[in-house]
Amino acid sequence: IGGNSGHPNGDGQIGGSVGAITLNNVQLISNITAFGGNSSVGSGGAGGNISIINSNILTSLIIVNISGGMGLVANGADGTFRLNQTAFYNSNGSIRFSYVSTKNLTFNSILSIRNNSAYVNSTNYLDYNVSANVTLCNLPMTFANPVILKDGVTCGSSCYNFTSLNAGTVIFNVSSWSNYSIGEVPNYPPNVTSVS
Repeated sequence: IGGNSGHPNGDGQIGGSVGAITLNNVQLISNITAFGGNSSVGSGGAGGNISIINSNILTSLIIVNISGGMGLVANGADGTFRLNQTAFYNSNGSIRFSYVSTKNLTFNSILSIRNNSAYVNSTNYLDYNVSANVTLCNLPMTFANPVILKDGVTCGSSCYNFTSLNAGTVIFNVSSWSNYSIGEVPNYPPNVTSVS
């Protein structure tokens, strides 16, 4: 959906603005475009607001454009992308965010789901540093003492699992973002205190 190009409006022309789009319970595998219209003499139109609820987005295929239109006087405002209980997924698993409201849409820079690894770049994309359910698929089922690892260290109370950590498909919750995986309890060197 795109805003129309400029139409007469008082003294000049304003690019068309896009309204709101809501998608509920969908499997999203193609692009979404909701950009504002351009104006050669006035202001660009506003980009659309997109809400995706209880849905799944295939990470390798999706491109979202909510940019405002270009204008001679001013560019239109970018729209907002909202996720509510929506998952990004691929064959290695998924990340289901509780709620995200953002203008950051470069998904290949924001998140990664690989073999036994779920990562969100929460340092550069703070909007995505929210609670989420993580599913990791095709994991080994031979761990002696499996734990959820956050950056290679036991996650502790900020994570909890819904399934056995020795299942081939593991589902767990995280309260904030970094790099998560399933592994053995780390073997830390003993703390030695010298007594004289």
